Amino acid sequence: RVVATESSGSETAATEPETPATEPEAPTPDPETPTPIPEKPVYEMSVTLKAASADKVYDGSALTDSSATVSGLPDGFTYEAVVKGSQKDAGSSENTITSYKILKDGEDVTDQFTNVTLEKGSLTITKAPVTVKTGSSEKDYDGTALTNASASMNGLVSGEKADVTATGSITDVGFIDNTYEIIWDTAKKENYEITEDLGRLTVNPMRVSFALRWSSATLIPDESGREDLSGAAFAQNRSLAAVISEEHESKDLNCYCGNRD
Repeated sequence: RVVATESSGSETAATEPETPATEPEAPTPDPETPTPIPEKPVYEMSVTLKAASADKVYDGSALTDSSATVSGLPDGFTYEAVVKGSQKDAGSSENTITSYKILKDGEDVTDQFTNVTLEKGSLTITKAPVTVKTGSSEKDYDGTALTNASASMNGLVSGEKADVTATGSITDVGFIDNTYEIIWDTAKKENYEITEDLGRLTVNPMRVSFALRWSSATLIPDESGREDLSGAAFAQNRSLAAVISEEHESKDLNCYCGNRD
């Protein structure tokens, strides 16, 4: 803009400085208006978390496995799972996922997965093998019982106790297994699978040699050709005596004595 002024009879032009343009001020945000939150993605694919399964032979300690596996989880995601379960004696029980998280760059995004399946595992303990062994004995018949007290149990877990006692007994001619009895102490019967190695108790017929004089007593061969007595009698206490009415000559005989029919 040019302004005329008087100065000694002449005009001079004066220039007025221009006012610089100013930026428009940004509007002040309304504190009551919420800030928009970006919408989270939703993952509808099937994801399966499965608790681990484990087994072992009984050893007196608890069986646990806190691991889990996943299938169907997209690349770039990780997971965490809490698995609880314990089995100590022979048998089986469940191993269960009690909680889990799905993570993306360390951030919990579990709520973005809508199709997650949890599967249980199992914990199984099989019985420990033990062997019970009893002793063997043999004798000729003598009218008294034959026994053998030797008995042992091998394979018990360290620190556990059980007592085994041989119970077999035989008096008459024949044979039997040397049986046993177990008294379980700190060891539990249901934790062990028993294999038997039983001894044998055998009573043989008693061999008797004697001299016989006879005349009315006669010797009658049996089917095997062995000569037996006819007209003889057995006295009490299973001792053998020949009843002879006349004495003419003698002969040595062998017989087998026992409580047989």
